[in-house]
Amino acid sequence: AYANRASPPERGTGEPPLVMETPLSHIPEFNDKYVIFDQKDNSLKGASLDRLIIRLTRKDDYEPLFQRIFLLTYRSYCNPPELVEKLVDLWAKLTADKYPEKDVEVMKMRFSQFLKIWMERHWYDFSDNASGVENVKEFINSTLSLALPLAASTLQQLIANKMSEAVKVREVFMTPPASRLPPSPITDLNDIDTLELARQLALMDQVIYREIKPRECMNQAWSKAERQPQAPNLMKMIDRFNTVSAMVRTVIVSENNLRKRKLLLVKFIKLAQKLRELHDFHSLMAILAALSNAAVSRLKKTWEGVASNHQSLLENMQQLMSSEGSYRAFRGILKAEDPPSVPWVGVYLADLTFIEDGNSEYLDPVEDEKIINYQRMKMMAEVINEIKFYQQDRYGLRPVPEIQKYVEHLCKQTKDEKVCYNYSLKVEPRQPS
Repeated sequence: AYANRASPPERGTGEPPLVMETPLSHIPEFNDKYVIFDQKDNSLKGASLDRLIIRLTRKDDYEPLFQRIFLLTYRSYCNPPELVEKLVDLWAKLTADKYPEKDVEVMKMRFSQFLKIWMERHWYDFSDNASGVENVKEFINSTLSLALPLAASTLQQLIANKMSEAVKVREVFMTPPASRLPPSPITDLNDIDTLELARQLALMDQVIYREIKPRECMNQAWSKAERQPQAPNLMKMIDRFNTVSAMVRTVIVSENNLRKRKLLLVKFIKLAQKLRELHDFHSLMAILAALSNAAVSRLKKTWEGVASNHQSLLENMQQLMSSEGSYRAFRGILKAEDPPSVPWVGVYLADLTFIEDGNSEYLDPVEDEKIINYQRMKMMAEVINEIKFYQQDRYGLRPVPEIQKYVEHLCKQTKDEKVCYNYSLKVEPRQPS
């Protein structure tokens, strides 16, 4: 299943797909029992955490790919403050007499470059942990500034900028399209223009999606007992999917009037298509799940009132989001179309689960030292990299608070599947056989 994944193309200033340019070379000074290489292609197979951290500053060849993979996945093995501590320890070792002076100078520069990349691309590791910021500031001010004053000055300015500025996100449209405002107050879903409703759903979804952090994607945190604190934004996306799906299902089966129920069914099919055009595949999938739910799919009289062109539209979207071939069609269209997009998160969670379940976290230990499976890190990083890719661009659309509030109102009125099925039986009783 994982082999069918499609990496996003390189666009703008976004990260390119994680593809190994050349095999990692066998480095003499790191050629020890705690670093394992693949005998076939000499690529890095596994290493202890300390050896992986040492590799971040290797003097031979600059390895931006390795750094990116490490920064996307290291949280499985240590937290940000612990990594800062290990880096400080590494600096102390670099300044000892273990390496030739010319090598030490190169490794120090690699060290400062890594700190810069870490803070530029993963500032939340510091902003979410006040002690982490203070520890790295202390190191820069007291130690790095003496050895590499220019690099230290750059990092000091970077920290100041990060602490004073909000994260910048690209907007696609310079001028947002005019909003299609509903009457006030909104009393019915049909009061809202379908395109505008799709826009507001996409905006609401994207706010949550952009907050997903790499650490939430590790160790199947979203399925653990402590999932709320460990994967808060992934859980919000999952809850959002379930709530939107339940809202659609509840609205349809709660309508007693057959004609109005048919109109609602068509409304949601059209809404799904507008979401498809906006590349909000998360809410699109939620609506498709609601329409295929037993409480809705059994409404024979209601479905008979849906015109064939709308039936065909629905079938096309169902084919697009089909699980066939590990969601081959969805992956293909997501890759082919330009952002902004809100991917359906479920496909990424399936990929991450597949990788973690199919690949051991550690290789065989060496003298009780854990050897991290680097190839597993690499596969995990590819998925997380794709999640981050679609966080870069923001919809250039205006929020319409009245519509968003009405959607939230409907979401609070949802009923569970059993209740909805009973409603369904009430509006369209079973026909005698």
